[in-house]
Amino acid sequence: MRLARAMKRKMEKQAATGDLRAAKSYIKARKVVHHATTREIVEQVFIRKKAVAEITTTMAVAVHRSFGWGADRILRLRKKMRSQAECIRGKYVKVEDIEGIIEREMKWRFHIEEVGGTLRRQTEYKVTRFMSAIFVLALRDEFGFGYKRARKAYDELSAIWKAIHDGELSLGDIFAEYERIGKRVINKKEIHAYLDEAFEREYSRGEREGYQKGVSDGYRRGKAAVILPHPCDGPLYEDWRWSQQLDKVREEFEEVVDAFDSVRDCMEKHLGMNVFQERRDHLMRECTDLIVATTTFMDSMWCDEDERQRIMFEVNESNAKRDDGQRFKR
Repeated sequence: MRLARAMKRKMEKQAATGDLRAAKSYIKARKVVHHATTREIVEQVFIRKKAVAEITTTMAVAVHRSFGWGADRILRLRKKMRSQAECIRGKYVKVEDIEGIIEREMKWRFHIEEVGGTLRRQTEYKVTRFMSAIFVLALRDEFGFGYKRARKAYDELSAIWKAIHDGELSLGDIFAEYERIGKRVINKKEIHAYLDEAFEREYSRGEREGYQKGVSDGYRRGKAAVILPHPCDGPLYEDWRWSQQLDKVREEFEEVVDAFDSVRDCMEKHLGMNVFQERRDHLMRECTDLIVATTTFMDSMWCDEDERQRIMFEVNESNAKRDDGQRFKR
């Protein structure tokens, strides 16, 4: 009996040791998988950002070579592509939807063959497909390109990448050519610096239409970094009563609601990025009309620009403090 109990304890101890060893092995395996997944995510982000920068640069060079475009048109192209990219990231449309638009409206079966292999190759394929689709659609939407002209730019882009792959060109050569395009496609910081300098120069001369320096009436004067709504206070409205002004606010609000319903309908029916952009832009204009109508109503009740700015300041200060300061981003 004593031997049996001893054997039983020994077997239980061995089992416990085995369970502990198995548990440790499982935890170690999970850590390895976790670290590998994290490393892959970081690597994907790096590859994606690098690929986007390189492809954007070669696209600028391609349209410059094909059509002689300078910085202004290239900036327009990039702005349109950025808008379309935001629609994809916001999940309003998919890359497949854009490819479908290209096929239907440009009679171009636009498809990039999928590649397998390493994480780098798969990530580069996804970026190439994404960027190529919004490149072609931006040429169509912003510049009215048909199949022939869009294909010319795309073929030039393909030729550049083939030359890079074959060693006839380097990315350094492409970046150097990109830098030489016209007055050069300046980056965001340079654009901001340029605008600041240009605006300040115009303020000092008092030449910027509707704005002069050092006067509190913000929609006509003061620094134009903020453009304030101008109340509709001309002869057309001078006989309007307060109730009529308020009816106008209600009318504009109803138009905002209608415009929003149109945007939501577009998203639910998957009508495509072009329709979404048109309806979204219309919604933003209706929102702006509502702001102007509200400003006009306030102005009709002798709430001038100084008072509106003071009230706006007080409301902002109040919102910054309410709900433990959670109303505003930090």
